[in-house]
Amino acid sequence: MPIHLTAGVMTHPSRKDNALRVIRSQGDLAVELVEDPVPHGRPGAARTAQRAWEAMPDASTHHLLLQDDIMATEGLAGHLADVIAQVPDAPLCLFTEWASRTAQAVRLSVLEGHGLVEVVDRLHTTQGVVLPAGIVRDFTAHLRGSGIDMVNAVADADLLFEFLRAEGHTVYVTAPNLVEHIELPSLLTNDILRGPRQSPCFDPSLPPRAWSVEPAGRAAVIPHMSTDGRSYCHRRDDGGGWSSGQTVDWLAELGVPLPHLFASFRSELAALPQAHQVRAAVSDPLVFQLWLTALASGQVMRAERGYDRAALAAALAEPTAELAWSTLVPGALRKTLPVELGHTLGRALKPMLTRALLDAAGLFEG
Repeated sequence: MPIHLTAGVMTHPSRKDNALRVIRSQGDLAVELVEDPVPHGRPGAARTAQRAWEAMPDASTHHLLLQDDIMATEGLAGHLADVIAQVPDAPLCLFTEWASRTAQAVRLSVLEGHGLVEVVDRLHTTQGVVLPAGIVRDFTAHLRGSGIDMVNAVADADLLFEFLRAEGHTVYVTAPNLVEHIELPSLLTNDILRGPRQSPCFDPSLPPRAWSVEPAGRAAVIPHMSTDGRSYCHRRDDGGGWSSGQTVDWLAELGVPLPHLFASFRSELAALPQAHQVRAAVSDPLVFQLWLTALASGQVMRAERGYDRAALAAALAEPTAELAWSTLVPGALRKTLPVELGHTLGRALKPMLTRALLDAAGLFEG
């Protein structure tokens, strides 16, 4: 089936200049401007999103909806044509924020060379979303018949992803992300409530590439450093749902004696060339949780995905993977440290976290 992609950018009149910037950036893709129909009403994105989805032309096979606080990679239309050809019936996200569970799924999946990764968060972000036309029509019909007060509803993302989940759709995110979130003052105060929400792996000048699809359900265990300062392991159950527990407990279940775990961490931190700089910025317990996330991720790659140390080191050197793993620390600490300090800390911790990722087998075999 020939693909006919159409696009819109949703905005509030107070941020129209940002939307026009997005439109100008897409010389090879016509993007329609859609403004908030109740600009003086209660702040909320849902009514504008509804209007934007309903504006999809009849001839569309797929419709892209962008928010005004983004920048897109060069050649977005060409990349999307290639991506849609791989999964023509699936909803697509072009962005995930760097501290999400999905971002960690991306970090694991890019090590295997996948470019389309299942969204594993219950709810997700909507900086850039592509829907097949049939899903757009079903979704807008659902909104019209739902009884929801769309004028005063706030979160467009919640409405969309609750619908997609209820309908049984598998949603994929592109890796690298094709869209980056720009930190603008949020109409919904998300900049204060959530901190900087950037991509785990965005390339502004991404060359054409193959988009390998990770099979849905591939990720069985996802070690994830939460912004609450603790590392969790999320495990998929037989019904496709998820259960979560602290990573330290998961490692103990796998037979790593806790005294050995703590001793290994202390030894690794003491050997870190920039340990003093790290300790001047964050506490040892926080570094321990980051280290656990890398260690557990290495175990997942080794035990569940069949990677030995050499294969994992080669995979980690690939540019997309290297970029994705470089954002683990600043993403996880987005509510704790300024972005640049988070990146500085990430660079300081890189030798320690890389050894944890590559040498996880030592703890399990020791």
